[in-house]
Amino acid sequence: MPQLLTALVEAGFDRLATVFADRPKFDDPVAGFCDLALAYRGVARANPHLFDLMFGLSNPGGYRADQWASTPEGAGGATRRSSYFDRAYEPLVRYARRAIAQGHLRDGEPEAIAAQLWSFSDGFVVLELAGHFAPFADPLREVLGPLATNLVVGLGDDPGHAAAVMRSALTQGGG
Repeated sequence: MPQLLTALVEAGFDRLATVFADRPKFDDPVAGFCDLALAYRGVARANPHLFDLMFGLSNPGGYRADQWASTPEGAGGATRRSSYFDRAYEPLVRYARRAIAQGHLRDGEPEAIAAQLWSFSDGFVVLELAGHFAPFADPLREVLGPLATNLVVGLGDDPGHAAAVMRSALTQGGG
């Protein structure tokens, strides 16, 4: 059973990476972040049970997400992510590098910025799938848009630019 579940998780991340790879490429990396967040949401909403399994939100048959990561020799217990996760994660790292290079975000470690961007998307999606945004008439515009704007502004983007990019993303493809 664990091997079957691992294969499902790998297939889920492979699907997510394919969706990200098929997205339009943006000259503006902040627009790229927004687009990937909306695509991530779409994948999760289309496959909520697989999403739960991919991120360890459900533990069927004794499967645990930490079994999926590997521990390199001499790493002192630190785990390394799966190559399947890394393939899905890489577009965020690329956009983070470009956002820093273009001056949208202040200097920082692109990997850490990508982790923050993934975390905001994931947090929103988990809460939305659990029904916690039911009181909101339009959770994308009332929660996700402001959250994304606040995050990239906190990372150094111009507030006007960040808000305009998110409004555009929600109008064109998100909501």
